[in-house]
Amino acid sequence: MVSILAGSPGKRGAVDGVGRVARFNFPWGLATDGINLYVAEVGNNDIRKIVIATGKVTTLAGTPGRAGCADGTGILAQFSHPSDLIIAGKNLYVADQHNATIRRVVIATCEVTTFAGTAKARGATDGIGSMARFTSPGASQRTGLTYMLRTT
Repeated sequence: MVSILAGSPGKRGAVDGVGRVARFNFPWGLATDGINLYVAEVGNNDIRKIVIATGKVTTLAGTPGRAGCADGTGILAQFSHPSDLIIAGKNLYVADQHNATIRRVVIATCEVTTFAGTAKARGATDGIGSMARFTSPGASQRTGLTYMLRTT
């Protein structure tokens, strides 16, 4: 049986709330810690958190509807087309596709920092931190994202 945890089919937006009251705009990548489901939302340029037991949706990081590349806490951070994510330890790593970066979100504090790459500096270069280059990190590179996190 399939049921809706959060959001309503055909109704887009950026609304936090419980169950069908919540609104999403192109939810893309998903990751779970077993208690929460994290959603990379390309249409709203943010990261959302859904409490699995209740269906309560909140914006974890990013400014809904505003694309950019800014490190910061919670809604002060900005993403541009976050398309995939993975949990490693107490952090969430986000493939920020249009910024060509990998971003780190500390789950407990919602603090966002750029983990690898430099915004808008595209390429395919191995390196540490801002010296690395990505062309378009996202779902097609999930295996690479997982490998990178396991080897650092």
